[in-house]
Amino acid sequence: VTECSAIGDEKIPSVKLSYNIFDEEGGLRNIRIDNEPTFRDSIISSALSKYEDGMIYCSWQQNVSASDNEMVFQHIPGEKYHHICAYGPSTTSGLDYHDEYDKPLYVDFETPNDPGDTSGVQLKCDGGRTCHYMNGCKGVLGTKCPLAYSYKLEGDILSMELAGYQKSGMNRYLAVGFGDKDGMGEAKVTECSAIGNEEHPTVKLSYNTPGDESVNVRIDNEPSFRSSIISDEVSKYEDGMIYCSWKQNVSSANANDKVFQHTPGQKYYHICAYGPTAEDDSGLDEHDDYQKVKYAQFESPADPGDISKGPNCEDGRTCVFMKTCKGQFGPNCPLAFSFKLLEGDVLSMELVGYQKSEMNRYLAVGFGDQAGMEGAKVTECSAIGDEKSPSVKLSYNVQGEYNNVRIEDEATLRNSIISDAFVKYEDGIMYCSWKQNVSVTNDHHMDNCFQHTPGLSYYHIAAYGSSNADGLKQHDRAEDTGKTDFEGSSSSGGDSTGTKLKKAHGSLMMLAWLIFVPIAAIFARFLRAHWPTKKPFGLAIWFHVHRTCNFLACLVIIAGFVCIFIEADWKWRGVWSGSGNYWLATHSTVGIIACVLAWLQPFISLLRCDPQNPRRPVFNWIHRLIGVTAFLLAVTAVAIAANNFPLWTDNVTYLILSFVPLGAVIILFVIMTILDAKVRVHDANIVKIHAIRFTLVCIAIAVAAGAAIALVIMLCLS
Repeated sequence: VTECSAIGDEKIPSVKLSYNIFDEEGGLRNIRIDNEPTFRDSIISSALSKYEDGMIYCSWQQNVSASDNEMVFQHIPGEKYHHICAYGPSTTSGLDYHDEYDKPLYVDFETPNDPGDTSGVQLKCDGGRTCHYMNGCKGVLGTKCPLAYSYKLEGDILSMELAGYQKSGMNRYLAVGFGDKDGMGEAKVTECSAIGNEEHPTVKLSYNTPGDESVNVRIDNEPSFRSSIISDEVSKYEDGMIYCSWKQNVSSANANDKVFQHTPGQKYYHICAYGPTAEDDSGLDEHDDYQKVKYAQFESPADPGDISKGPNCEDGRTCVFMKTCKGQFGPNCPLAFSFKLLEGDVLSMELVGYQKSEMNRYLAVGFGDQAGMEGAKVTECSAIGDEKSPSVKLSYNVQGEYNNVRIEDEATLRNSIISDAFVKYEDGIMYCSWKQNVSVTNDHHMDNCFQHTPGLSYYHIAAYGSSNADGLKQHDRAEDTGKTDFEGSSSSGGDSTGTKLKKAHGSLMMLAWLIFVPIAAIFARFLRAHWPTKKPFGLAIWFHVHRTCNFLACLVIIAGFVCIFIEADWKWRGVWSGSGNYWLATHSTVGIIACVLAWLQPFISLLRCDPQNPRRPVFNWIHRLIGVTAFLLAVTAVAIAANNFPLWTDNVTYLILSFVPLGAVIILFVIMTILDAKVRVHDANIVKIHAIRFTLVCIAIAVAAGAAIALVIMLCLS
């Protein structure tokens, strides 16, 4: 033991040497070394000890060469040692029983890269490293994951990790091979294996023979030259996991053609496998399972540098900005993206946007053959669950619904589709770039992934929002951002047919509910006594206005209703529809109830009795209650849309304006009630009173109509 301790009357800690023994009762005790203070300086040097702001701190250099004192740690090169750390109180005679201790490592001192406790941890997938997981891992290095690996190429040095849960650390192997042909044949293999009597795995080099009946073969004299290729090796078997990490020289200067040599810019097939080693100690036996993981180049994708400039819009790339960005990238731009179709049906893409956090957030873009979110094949830049930083993932939206769904075994599928992914979060900006294989395939596993057919055009939709452990939550905002054929023809300025229908629906409903209906109600409630002698076609003017406005409102509501159902392909999206979009379902349900009540009014009016009939007040109250209820529900539906739907780019402004017509009617009602209560009407002032009332009505109508027209204009221009 080397300790940083203050014993007895010492005021500050100092570095000391001691050792542990088991006492007669089997308990562990820490013991002072005889005469330790007299020889301490020959072992401990450059010691610094302090206690400051609640922290004990010691640093030192320790001579661990061979010594006559067996109670002092002596290091044997290449030997591995268990580490144990502890803290607790001391007494006048030494260290008392610890408050807590931990056994963090078992490692040789020469290796600087031991990851520590590999159980339950993930591969290193940040810092430009690429991670791959076999089927069954589901993107997590857990107890059901037999093999996963990560790598990063820096110059001619390939830094790698191989890890997997195996039933034993002896006579087992994990292996990854690289080659320019699809399949195991001729792959150059690096393995983490324990062969023969080896008690723990080590990193070795081997190769696979050509052909369909490929077998793994030892390279002649491989142990003699291994150290010239493999360095910084860490190998262990702990808690059921085999783990190896190393650095591998992959320069073409290596003369051995059985060892992997990397040619810059070239792509290589990856194959990984695990299984038993041969009983005759000759090498690797036939695998338990294998997987062809990827076909990609090793070079890390280029760091775009300053991501505050937004997406790359040069070199023939198409750039698309959400409407709040106003065509340029800045702090008010939550999402922008760029894309370019490369040779071989590879889609190069960027997603970038200002987001409040890199955790539990996402940016996403979806492609589909119809406008809107339904059925779109999505590629996302997201951090899901406990992920500390975003990564590129694949998902899809359900046809006929608004649900985003995880693809089964997506982490494995991703490896064959996404390459050269680069992820960054800096100064409030989330950024992802990647290359995506979008070629058409007959593999049904790819059905929920975007596949590009040359000559066809595709709608694209962008969205951002929050995520949880299950995936993407309902977006904060989503927009139809245009249409493209990926071959030079793109449109991002105009609205899709679906968007136009949505805007038409919203505009018509606001004209009906926020202009025609309030005018009809105001004339019926406050202007009945006006123009008593003028009765065109035998009916009072107020009744003509009331009936005409309500009739126009019903027609316009029907038109708006038809527009939105055409956009929805005549599918119900309200409650019990399974749409998965709470606000859409609520808006649809509240809106349809308001519409039905409005359409009932003309039929109810046909049942009204004569004004002198004693039942006429019953009709009047039913008519009023239905009208007021329908109006309140309609305003609620408009407010829900203004505050939650992506067509509206300034939610707060639209939400306020949506309540202005209702507010104007309520204020007018209050003023008129006060006026009726305080002012007695007689022949001398009736003309003046009528003029005041009419002026107030005109002001209220102007305010309501102004707000409604402003909403319609802003919606159409959004």
